[in-house]
Formats: sequence, C-alpha cells, structure tokens
Amino acid sequence: MTWRKRAFPLLVLAFCFFLAAFVSPCASSLPDGLQTVASDLGFGGKETANTNVVAIAPDYLFPGVSNSKAAKSFAGALGALAVMAVGAGVGYLMVLRARK
Repeated sequence: MTWRKRAFPLLVLAFCFFLAAFVSPCASSLPDGLQTVASDLGFGGKETANTNVVAIAPDYLFPGVSNSKAAKSFAGALGALAVMAVGAGVGYLMVLRARK
C-alpha cells in the first residue's frame, strides 16, 4: 500500500476533526427544521427529560468552559473523536471477521 493510500483516510479524518472543532461554533443558533415543525404543529417543548441519561456535553456545550464558542468547539472535537473511535472499532471488527 502506497503512502498516498494511507495518508488519504488520515487527511479526511483530520479535515472532519477540523470542521467539528473550528467550524461548528459558527453554526446558526436558529432552530433547525425538526424544531420548527414541532413548534408549528404544537408539540414543541412537550418533550420530557430522561433523568437516567448522562450527557457528556449537553446542548453541544463542553461543561466547565465559560466561553460559549470554545465550549462548542470542545464539544465538537469530543464528538468527532467519539465517532472516529466507534468507526475505527467497527472497521477493526469487520476486518477481524473477514479474516476468519
């Protein structure tokens, strides 16, 4: 396998991490489509909180960081790392299964 074939997935992961960490704080604070439809149909705000779930970064804000843009950046980076780790784990398990 050439270095270009190995470098491409790493560059894609680095780009995704960059987007999650540095572009996500610039996202609009306006409600998304699902929230708009829920409020238009009259059931927005009626959701109940599940107290059994522990959120690592509730509302996409990293706890303990006072600057909201930095908190969003850390939460985006944490989320990107979590998705990358799960994807790598699933890929690893698929390779192990294919070798059997």
